[in-house]
Amino acid sequence: MKLQIDGDRLWGTLMEMGQVGRDGDGVNRLALNDANKEGRDLFTGWLRDEGLEKDEVQLCEDKLDSEDSEHTDSEDQELRHERLESEDSEHIDSDDQEEMQLRLDKLEGEDLLS
Repeated sequence: MKLQIDGDRLWGTLMEMGQVGRDGDGVNRLALNDANKEGRDLFTGWLRDEGLEKDEVQLCEDKLDSEDSEHTDSEDQELRHERLESEDSEHIDSDDQEEMQLRLDKLEGEDLLS
């Protein structure tokens, strides 16, 4: 089976997801907040658009839910604190976006399974 990557489509989905939870210069989609749910709904919508059956999409949603619920409240608070501290260092600037686009351009049309 040959897997082909449509670089434009991949880039578009990355940019669309990048708008979910946009907060100033970065993105904030902490577990269980509204932006997290919006991002998950967007992702599962893409799965449905590609023809995955309702049961298959539900399995993905259940997996996402279980990963969110694995943390205790104190762990969530600690993770939020760590994420907020590193927020400035994690945003993608325009140079990083250009580098990502160049890498996607190289992958477009490549057979990744051979």
